[in-house]
Amino acid sequence: MYICWMEYNHTTPTRKMLTIGALVLLSIALQSCGATRGMEHRRAKKIKSMLLKPSVYEDGFIGFYLYDPKRNKVLVDHHGHRHFTPASNTKVMTYYVTTEVLGDSFPVVRYLDRDSTRYIRGMGYPLLPDSTFTAFLLQADRVVDCTKRIPRFGSGWAWDDYPYSYQKERDLLPFYENALHFSKGNYGYKWYPAWPGIVVAADTMNGHPLQRMESANHFIYDPHRWEQNDTVEIPLYGVAELRNGYFSSEGRRGVKECPSDWSSAKVLRYEMVDTVFQRLLHASDNYIAEQLLLMAAEERDSFTRIAQFIQWAKDSILAGMPDKTRWVDGSGLSRYNLQTPANLVWLLNKILYREGKYKVIRRFPAAGKSGTLATAYPTLVTPKKGVPFVYAKSGSLSNNYCLSGYIFTSKGRVLIFSFMANHFMHPTSEVKKALEPILYRIYEKF
Repeated sequence: MYICWMEYNHTTPTRKMLTIGALVLLSIALQSCGATRGMEHRRAKKIKSMLLKPSVYEDGFIGFYLYDPKRNKVLVDHHGHRHFTPASNTKVMTYYVTTEVLGDSFPVVRYLDRDSTRYIRGMGYPLLPDSTFTAFLLQADRVVDCTKRIPRFGSGWAWDDYPYSYQKERDLLPFYENALHFSKGNYGYKWYPAWPGIVVAADTMNGHPLQRMESANHFIYDPHRWEQNDTVEIPLYGVAELRNGYFSSEGRRGVKECPSDWSSAKVLRYEMVDTVFQRLLHASDNYIAEQLLLMAAEERDSFTRIAQFIQWAKDSILAGMPDKTRWVDGSGLSRYNLQTPANLVWLLNKILYREGKYKVIRRFPAAGKSGTLATAYPTLVTPKKGVPFVYAKSGSLSNNYCLSGYIFTSKGRVLIFSFMANHFMHPTSEVKKALEPILYRIYEKF
């Protein structure tokens, strides 16, 4: 737009004319801003109407929160400050808090060396044993395991989920991911670990590929239920007692009494690797989530229970959250967890600010392409190039589904959203299908 000034001497406008011109420009700018705000308001209303329309939400309760971090503006707020069961969206909080605490390395074990004996206390590292750890043990004549005992299940976990791979027992010194790994190959059936106390037997009347007794490491498999090259994981029971089998097999088992003073203990550390966080966020691995939380608590070295560490984190790292939160485990297996969409957006904004958009794209699953979203939301890709524009963490329990993450819009904006649906009676696939066009519209119109 061109504005013709009234001129006094062909070069310098009068102060009066400058003032009039500035007012004209300001008026135009305000009108433009008002039109933009009105358009954005209408788009937000459309998103709300789309949220309320699908019949799959009628028998449940939903919340949605959409935020523009660059403008620090809430664009859509539908029950954004109400509390929901977050399921695996809890892992977003686990990720943010544990990475803040752990820094650039993973603590593996605390250890003291006395009289040719190495006393060790596990700190929760999830990927033992490995060659580095074995070499570490071989440095001493004897090894004494002084690892603290912790409850094997988290608060509010379902006891009858004990045989499923998604609910492995927690432990401060886990081996082989606290699971029996059973497979059928070209030369018959194999499993590990093969420690004393683990019994594996065939039963053609079992009717299941592999089962475990509730309170024992007694496994039964049915040969008629196996295909070639199948592999199954089932959690071990009482892993603290089973560790004796590992140390005995290594010939390093000691029976001395554990020291009472660990103030001079050293810490074996491993370099932090992306594969752990890939499993946490892409694969939504509950075992990794719980062990990360244990490592963070041990790193602080002043908490005897996970609940104490969580309370410390809420009072410090999470003090700026807009709403109260109930946080009881690392994975989201517990239905005791309560979270709001606004809190999840706050967390995701912190992660975006700390790590930048390119790291966020690597860490979070891409709609229709990777991780837990690989087979979901196939339309949430750019029309011409097929590049995903939604990167998010999903979470599901029976009758509950959540999705929280980032939308890279067609207009070049990065928006943060959280969708939470609880207590619906329809299949989760239908809930996802109803959410898909809403996210696409945000990409297209915002």
